[in-house]
Amino acid sequence: MYEKMRVRGALIGVESFTEQGLKDANKTWNPVGERMVEAIQKIQSHGIFVLASIINGLESDTVETLQTMREFAIAFGHGVRSVSDLQRLSGDQGLSRDGP
Repeated sequence: MYEKMRVRGALIGVESFTEQGLKDANKTWNPVGERMVEAIQKIQSHGIFVLASIINGLESDTVETLQTMREFAIAFGHGVRSVSDLQRLSGDQGLSRDGP
């Protein structure tokens, strides 16, 4: 199907590398850890260019999760990585544990 549609690239949001981080971001359907790398590599194996948009700054992020993000970026291989810092504004509860 992607060939008929002429898909050449995809942006994939990587909100977290941990189960807790995905809960914080309300993205529990996303794959975690090695499953995330495998999913992206599968997409790339079909000739689709991937931009991985990595977000850090969730409440559950630690030094260890930041190191995991670095390891992911290395394992990601070919493609482009974009790393963004999450900065909450006053009163924003969009990604908090309490929800909106």
